[in-house]
Amino acid sequence: MRTKRSYLAGAMVAAMLLTACGESPGAAIPDGTTVASTSDYPTTPVHHLPPGVGVESLMLSPASVSISVGSTQQFTPTVKLTDGQTVYDPQLVQWSVGDPAAGSVDYTGVFTPTAPRTTNVSISLDGKTAEAAVTITPAVYSWQQVASPTSADLYAGKVISHNEAWAVGAQGTVLHFLGGQWQIYQGQGFDQGTTLRAIDFSDPSTGWMVGTEAPPGQTGVCVAYAYANGTWVPMPIQATGELRGVAVADRSNAWAVGQDASGKILIMHWAGQGWQRDTSVEDSGRLNAVQMMGDEVWAVGEDDNEPVILHYDGTAWSTNRLPITTGLFETGELRAICMLNQQQGYAVGEYQSPVGSNGFDVPKGLMLKYDSRGQNLFTWSNWTRMSAADTQVQYLDQVPLNGISMLGGGQGWVVGQTVNPQVWLPLSPINAVYGNFLDFDGTTYTIDNSYFKYNLSPTFNGIDVLPQGDGLVVGSQGYIMQRSYDWRQQSTLPSSSNTGTAAVPGTITGGTQY
Repeated sequence: MRTKRSYLAGAMVAAMLLTACGESPGAAIPDGTTVASTSDYPTTPVHHLPPGVGVESLMLSPASVSISVGSTQQFTPTVKLTDGQTVYDPQLVQWSVGDPAAGSVDYTGVFTPTAPRTTNVSISLDGKTAEAAVTITPAVYSWQQVASPTSADLYAGKVISHNEAWAVGAQGTVLHFLGGQWQIYQGQGFDQGTTLRAIDFSDPSTGWMVGTEAPPGQTGVCVAYAYANGTWVPMPIQATGELRGVAVADRSNAWAVGQDASGKILIMHWAGQGWQRDTSVEDSGRLNAVQMMGDEVWAVGEDDNEPVILHYDGTAWSTNRLPITTGLFETGELRAICMLNQQQGYAVGEYQSPVGSNGFDVPKGLMLKYDSRGQNLFTWSNWTRMSAADTQVQYLDQVPLNGISMLGGGQGWVVGQTVNPQVWLPLSPINAVYGNFLDFDGTTYTIDNSYFKYNLSPTFNGIDVLPQGDGLVVGSQGYIMQRSYDWRQQSTLPSSSNTGTAAVPGTITGGTQY
């Protein structure tokens, strides 16, 4: 399979017309399904009025309030009884929300909003009612570097929910975010010789992580771990080389990609009873990332030092045609893909030309945009090459792009690294470009400085953002940054003498409404 030169002749005609691996033994993931007994759930306390005592009046405070998604509000009832007593017991009254889609209230009077809108919280008792007006505003999300329990390079992360996430990296490092902090996962089979490159979950109890293990003096072997019963379980995968990307649809459908020991593209499929190699693609090269969209699968990397994008339509793999100039008289690779749906998406990476704009070979960031909505018989490629670097930031185009994640077509982020620009005969000293974290609006990316940080990792390797807004960035030297809505101005970061971009502990710079 070739991506460029084999298609070049066809492209010219169109322009004129239009002006070592094998199958793994069968194995199944341990069943992670558990059923909780009714005793696991608390019962709601029920308080009653004293015998013969009625309610004279009810009030609810605060009477009106404005809160944001992601926060909570405590309401307090004031109950005046016919015997002259005044009580404030929230468990004495019945609670309700006027618009159930706006949020919920528990028996203690704590209201949890779920959607921006107006509603009311009501109480009732003994035929009397009272209510409070509630205005719900969007959550204010912000990025913030957090304390990391490791200094090992981290390559990928996955956000499960607002309260849970995972990160993996070098030296067999597996980190788990739970209970508001990151901890090193203590499991079996992870040692200094294991490098974990990718992780993905289809739901909180179904996930895979993959990588390679390289014993001293031996060829690296692929490794894969399934998440079951709250534990990472090593699963047999008979392949030498390394796996660099994984995507999970469910317990019986997952794909992993990388490069085998002979230097060929490696594609492995999990169908529920063992990993098997898909031998339909065996070109020289490497795949770095994979993503599933229903029955369709996308994978990106390099094919003989040229960027390559592969597509699985549910039956077979094929190579996507790329824009004519991509891979022509240049080398490069794609490192990440973010499909918004089956018809739109982005891929990012790096390329080099023999003669750059500055007179020599200069590595530059590569971004491609996919849009198949207007395709027809004469469409050469649904991928468009983008000059997306903000031209107001000098040399930003020289930043390699390592990852991308989008909240939608007009809001997302790209991660890269700090670079020292290459300039032909510079007339003055050139400052480093801190292209680690880039804000992307679907058309242009620029440096994003609106995040809390106490140092800056040289390289950001991976990013994952949930549709509702929670996000995770991981990088070299154990770097972790999270996007959340409830930092509450807390300062949990250690002081550091490392060089880099500093911020005042306990403050959040910027913030984005979503």
